[in-house]
Amino acid sequence: MELATIFLIWLAITVIDNLAKRRKRRLPPPESPPDFDIPTIQGDPNFPGEELPIFIESPRQAEVRPRNLTPPSRPKKFSPQEVQRAQEANELDLTLTPANVMQAFILSEVLDKPKALRRRRF
Repeated sequence: MELATIFLIWLAITVIDNLAKRRKRRLPPPESPPDFDIPTIQGDPNFPGEELPIFIESPRQAEVRPRNLTPPSRPKKFSPQEVQRAQEANELDLTLTPANVMQAFILSEVLDKPKALRRRRF
C-alpha cells in the first residue's frame, strides 16, 4: 500500500509540473518594437517593391528525344539442369574460421546502411 501511495503522489507531482511548464511556454511575444534598426539587404526578396527583374538573354528550345516504345525483352527461362549447375558452381564455404568471421564482419559493416540512416536500438 505504501508503494502505491508513493507512486500516486509522484504521478500527481509530474502532472502538475508539466502543466506549469506549458503555461510558461505560452507567454506572448513583446509588443514593443526593438530599440535598434534592423539592417536590410539590397534586392532582399522579402520586400516586394525592390525586386530585381530577371532577364534571359537567349532562350533555348527544349531538346526533343525520340522514345523507345518497344517492350523490354523477357528474361530467359532456365532449365532445371542449368539451375542445378549454377547452384553447384556457387557453393559457399560455410566453415567458421577466424578469417571467415572477420571477413563477414567487415562485409556487414561495408554493405549495411549508413550510420545516419540506422535506427537507434535500445
